[in-house]
Amino acid sequence: MDLVLPPDHKIRHVRVPWLAEAPLYLHLPLLVGLWVLFALRLGGWTGHTGVPLPGGPLSAPDVVGMVLSVGLIGAIPTLPIAHELMHRRARFPILLSKFYDTLNLETNADTGHVLGHHLFLDTPADSDTPVRGQWIYSFMWQAWWGKRRSVWQASVRALRKRGKPVLHPKNPIYAEIALLAVLFGLMFAAAGPAGVGLALAAMVFSMLLSEGFNYGSCDVLVGS
Repeated sequence: MDLVLPPDHKIRHVRVPWLAEAPLYLHLPLLVGLWVLFALRLGGWTGHTGVPLPGGPLSAPDVVGMVLSVGLIGAIPTLPIAHELMHRRARFPILLSKFYDTLNLETNADTGHVLGHHLFLDTPADSDTPVRGQWIYSFMWQAWWGKRRSVWQASVRALRKRGKPVLHPKNPIYAEIALLAVLFGLMFAAAGPAGVGLALAAMVFSMLLSEGFNYGSCDVLVGS
């Protein structure tokens, strides 16, 4: 449609704000339901869960399809929703964004994004900015690892400004550890070690898709 319609620069006046907000929060029960079904299906496949589900036994291609589907949903539409919520000032939306981002292995993406990417966009200091000519697959891992580093550095700066030690309970790394531990613990209870491994595979796929979105949006020259 963008190719055939004229530019639209009108200012939007949202008359019913909650209609714009509702999808951000309605995504939560849908996402939880998806992961519960994912866990139970894997549990039935591994023999850990005896919950009868329609559809019969799974084949190996079925399991691969589930992993890819769950990973895709973790990136689209979960990533844009989490991105919207992480820019809010209220505590609950930010916490919800952390839960959403846990599913693509980036629990504290809000910290790295706001205190790293926003400050250093399109510079070598921004891990979300690819170097011109960089291979997309190396960039995906660079962006993920760089965000981990940005989160740690930003957290340390914030704690030291408040006169608190690096390992203070307010360090957001604890939230990441807790959410991942709960998620993997539930997957282990439902589907055993194989369930944990397949859940991790879905999350890695989701993370690679999420980081791939940044590729090509902007770049820096080598040595700039």
